[in-house]
Amino acid sequence: VKAPILIVPENCTKSDALTLICNFGRFKVAYGTALPSPMVLDWFKSRQSSEKAIKFDVDHLKMEMNDLSLIISSIGEVAENRHYLSKIDVSKSVIRPLSFTVNIGIEQTEATPDDTPRTCIFGVLPSIELRLDPSQIKGLLRVAAQWTSYMHDFC
Repeated sequence: VKAPILIVPENCTKSDALTLICNFGRFKVAYGTALPSPMVLDWFKSRQSSEKAIKFDVDHLKMEMNDLSLIISSIGEVAENRHYLSKIDVSKSVIRPLSFTVNIGIEQTEATPDDTPRTCIFGVLPSIELRLDPSQIKGLLRVAAQWTSYMHDFC
């Protein structure tokens, strides 16, 4: 599934105003369609009580997020490429496109209804590459300051 793109402008009326573009890339979610991750199964097996040999199953979910990125650009460039945001100059990227995987397991037991099911979450994030130069830091702070001001006025 193509994930949403969040656009946070510094100012909506000036074409040279800075904007932050958070491209959430692509999501892939699989619930219960394959075997649970070995790490999740091992976690449940290693923590099973020896005194209570309760039969359990694991509901599992695997979520992958690919090509997440954060770009600083201008409103004008966003407007020119609004149908093809992937054409925006990625050299302005603060976070290089990254991908990660999360595996979640929820225990389903034959125990009493009062027992809270155990939950296990494992995530894999290979690396994060940040590229910040002084102008990008200044841009991030300008947009954040503007939105902080909006929120104070709003509240």
